[in-house]
This record gives sequence, C-alpha cells and structure tokens, in this order.
Amino acid sequence: MENMKKQNNSLISDFFNVNVSEESAKAYDMEQDKMQRQNKIRLSEIPSEYQKGFNDYQTDSEERKHLLQVVQNCFVSWTQGKPVTVCLLGDCGIGKTKLGNAFLMESLNYTKKVFDIPVHYSIRYKLLDDIRIEYEKAKSFTEKKNQNQILSEYSDIDLLVIDEIGIGENQELQKTLIYKLMNERDLKKKTTIICSNFTFKEFSTFCGRPTMDRFKNTAIFPKTENIKSFRGTK
Repeated sequence: MENMKKQNNSLISDFFNVNVSEESAKAYDMEQDKMQRQNKIRLSEIPSEYQKGFNDYQTDSEERKHLLQVVQNCFVSWTQGKPVTVCLLGDCGIGKTKLGNAFLMESLNYTKKVFDIPVHYSIRYKLLDDIRIEYEKAKSFTEKKNQNQILSEYSDIDLLVIDEIGIGENQELQKTLIYKLMNERDLKKKTTIICSNFTFKEFSTFCGRPTMDRFKNTAIFPKTENIKSFRGTK
C-alpha cells in the first residue's frame, strides 16, 4: 500500500512538472516571437507613429472606405502569392503613408517557407531621397557597399514602401533609381507600395515611359481625388 501511494505521488508530481514545463515553453516561445517582431519592426525603419494595421485607418467617408478596401484587396492578393505594386498618389494628409506602412505591419502575421522552415518576409520603409543619398555615398571607396549592392539590397526586399517620390535633391537621379528599382523588383516579382503627392499625370511625367511600362503588369492606382486631408479636418 505504501509503495502504491509513493508511485501515485510520483505520477502526480510528473504530471504537474510536465504541465509546468509545457507552460514555460509556451511562454518562452511567445516572448521570443514578441522579440522577433519588435526587432523586425526596428529593422524595417517604419516610423513609430505608423506602426499600426489596417484597422487604425479612419474610414469617415465613402472615399476613404473605398481606398482602404482597394489596399486590403491588394494585401489579400499578396498573401495568395501574387506580387502587386500599389501606387498611392494624391494630396498630402490623406493617409497614403499610413496605408503603406499598415501593409507592412499586417505582413508580420505571415511567413514564407525557406527549406521548409517558416521565415518572416523582409520589409522596409524608405524615402526615395534617402535611397538616393545611400546610392550617391556608395560611389566612395570608403563605403562598405557599392552602388550595385545598394540596388540589389532594395530589389531583394519582399515588401518595400518607397515614400515621397519627387521630393528632395537630384531628382534626375531619383528618376533613374525608380526605374532601376522597379525594373529589378518587377523581374523578381516583389511587392512594392509607392507613396507620392503627385497626381497620376505628374507621376507619369516624373517617372517617364520606361518606368511606367514596368508598372503595367502589377500596378494598382487607387482613386484618391476626392479624399480630404486628415490634417484639414482637425
């Protein structure tokens, strides 16, 4: 009888130890996932005020609802393995940068398989003029990366938001970079979100025919003409 009690106590002890061990493992995994997510956001260079998903985009008008729906549809296409280029053009303050970065934030909930191992997609938010500055600096022999490596780095990113097209210095180089980047990203079937205060006509003129030709296969240009600025409604 005494031996049976000891055996039962041992089984009960083992049961609770296993449960505690499993709970600890789950807690550890959750903490690791949280840390990886935070590190991913930090490396993506998404500004802190834009580290939000689609649910945080205000839809106080039919035009805003439609814009959000178009971008969300593009996101769904991306989750199904279809590369897209979303060109968010129009006035300041209508939420183009918010939606572009929301696309990136939502992507953190998805992974791709690399040698059967789930891996998060690479994401990045950059101003075109910042890419231009990196590219110009890369001409120097003292820089760690050359210009081809800069282009390759931005061409390989799974999800890239390029903001403020046409703002900044040396716009001729900006035009060249947009062409080279979109050409490479189109060939590699990468998804790109472009944000600019240009109208469609201004954007087409700035980019030029060769670049616009790269947009024809996957580009979506949501209507934004009648959307009022968030800043103007405060």
